[in-house]
Amino acid sequence: MSAGDLVRQRRIAPDQVSQELFGVALKWLFAGIEAEGAATGEPGEPGEKADRRSPGA
Repeated sequence: MSAGDLVRQRRIAPDQVSQELFGVALKWLFAGIEAEGAATGEPGEPGEKADRRSPGA
């Protein structure tokens, strides 16, 4: 089960995913988002949404 699956399951049936496991899943998701942003080399401040449109669009 992936971190995304755990988050989805927590929203659907909170009793089935403990608070601790939910927290770990969120950390995994945010770490992946941060790593992807670093890999693309897109500048930005923390919390700022990246503009993924191509230049000149």
